[in-house]
Amino acid sequence: MIKKESLCGAGQTDPQGVPLKPHPDAAVATLRESERFAHSTVDALSAPIAILDEAGVIIAVNRAWRSFAEVNDALPLNVCEGANYLAVCDAALGAGAEQAATFAVAVHAVMRGEQQEFSLEYPCHSPDQQRWFNVRFTRFSDQGAVRVVVSVENITQRKQLEEALRESEKRFRIVADNTYDWEFWLSPDERFVYSSPSCERITSHKPEEFLADPGLLLRLIHPDDLSLYEAHYRKVCQMRLFGEEEFRVVRSDGKVRWIGQVFVPVYGEDKAFLGTRASNRDITERKRDEEMLLESEECHRSLVASSLDAVLLTVPDGRILSANQAACRLFGRSEQELIQVGRSGTLDGSDPRLAPGLEERARMGRFCGELTLLRKDGTKFPGEVSSVIFTERHGELRTSTVFRDITERKRAEAELGRSRELLRALAARMERVREEERTRIAREIHDVLGHAMTDLKLDLAWLARRLRDARITSGSAMRKRIAAMSRRVENETQVVRRIATELRPPVLDALGLVAAIEWQAREFQQRTRVHCEVEPVGVLPALGAAQITALFRLFQEVLSNVVRHAQATRTEVRLTEQAGRLVLQVHDNGRGITQAEQSGPHALGLLGMRERAGALGGELAIEGTPGRGTLVTVWIPTQPA
Repeated sequence: MIKKESLCGAGQTDPQGVPLKPHPDAAVATLRESERFAHSTVDALSAPIAILDEAGVIIAVNRAWRSFAEVNDALPLNVCEGANYLAVCDAALGAGAEQAATFAVAVHAVMRGEQQEFSLEYPCHSPDQQRWFNVRFTRFSDQGAVRVVVSVENITQRKQLEEALRESEKRFRIVADNTYDWEFWLSPDERFVYSSPSCERITSHKPEEFLADPGLLLRLIHPDDLSLYEAHYRKVCQMRLFGEEEFRVVRSDGKVRWIGQVFVPVYGEDKAFLGTRASNRDITERKRDEEMLLESEECHRSLVASSLDAVLLTVPDGRILSANQAACRLFGRSEQELIQVGRSGTLDGSDPRLAPGLEERARMGRFCGELTLLRKDGTKFPGEVSSVIFTERHGELRTSTVFRDITERKRAEAELGRSRELLRALAARMERVREEERTRIAREIHDVLGHAMTDLKLDLAWLARRLRDARITSGSAMRKRIAAMSRRVENETQVVRRIATELRPPVLDALGLVAAIEWQAREFQQRTRVHCEVEPVGVLPALGAAQITALFRLFQEVLSNVVRHAQATRTEVRLTEQAGRLVLQVHDNGRGITQAEQSGPHALGLLGMRERAGALGGELAIEGTPGRGTLVTVWIPTQPA
């Protein structure tokens, strides 16, 4: 408390040096000003503060205390001036009753002078957030009277940070304990302060053994690696450096394991050195793979050197690193000459197939195709080129390119192509001859046999009239025999007409392709009882005789396959023109042809159909869907091939 002697006027004297007594009004004013200053100072504090008298009654609170009470929905009469703090604590119920009782005991102890102050951290959670506070009770005297200052500090942020730190440490421990790698921490004086359980899998020693014996790790190092590792270990630990090393350890069972180790120095927020963290991974399998890779590379070099194909090892931009003897023979250059000219010196730059460039396509991963190759003497020859990009174990990109002289193969392919063209021309010629022969035979059957059957029928009719004129009864054996012969001749005449029609339908020559297809569909439906519907056909371009005949014969083949294999009850036929091509489609609702049936050894009929379409410059496609039928599509150009 501010003493009255220190108020305004104290210590002043008159001209003779006699001390002046303060004026009573001035002293009161100064005291009040001092009290206002004190109250303002307390009100300005951010911590909630209340002052209790000897009975526990609140005699003063600051603005922060009132705001704290409002936020916590406390009634002013319970927590502000005039309220008995101890009585409120004694009356507390529910979750805060135990804390309130502790507060009451602490206030009594401080008031009695048993302790100068008391502090306690406690939670005070609201429905929407978790909060923690620290309450402090401090005893002081005011002009002989005992007073207790109650101050409350919101420590929620500190508690949250502490909780986050604990969670972080917990997560680290969970991760470290369950990681496949062996993690350990060294203190600044190089003692083990933590070792993850994975150390036992790698070294056959438990974590506590490393914690109890700092020199255990060095004793496990393989003798051949010990000196190098010790130098590395001292360097990274004493100089506090990041470091990587690979070494071997010998387990207690005598097995040797390779370890890849990474040392990382760890510093705190205040830049203080906390120690060294080491991550250790068992790389035994990787080391074994590297050894196998070295052996494989040696084997690969041997295979390349003895290969009959030319092989160049290059970088993606085309520079040659090495060439085998076959490459030297193929291009007529030594290995050094090939290295000097590069891959582009082995290719004919005028070959249009190089665009956008072999190097570009090789850089994208892989190139395989035919190019024109170039020998040292300028000779050009066809070659097959296969280029694959790969990454060496050191990380550099390399391209392996194989060259093969295909001059003989190209010559054989040309001969085969000419042979196939001749065979196709022969097949077309045979088909034309067959159609001409069919037409001739059909005409002969129709003209000769048809006329003969007609003459025979007329003779039988004449004989029947003579018998009738001779009054021979119709029941006689002769009349019956002549009637039977007439019926038989009539049937045979129908057979002759059918054979002639099947050999060469007259409607095909008389009315054209559309009428012939419609006639054939009707005949097919009457003969097989399979419904065959032809969609209306628009105006079609004029076709050559060979095209009309081939398309009609293909249509007959398709209908024949429907009867023999499809097990269908309905067939739809469509004939249209699309983009200068005549398209015939036949779709049935049968079982659907399989891929195996299309390419099997018994699919010669389908092969013949494709050849017939190909002879006209067209195509034939067959699509089968199990349980939903088969669609056969034939395309032929509207102009003769």
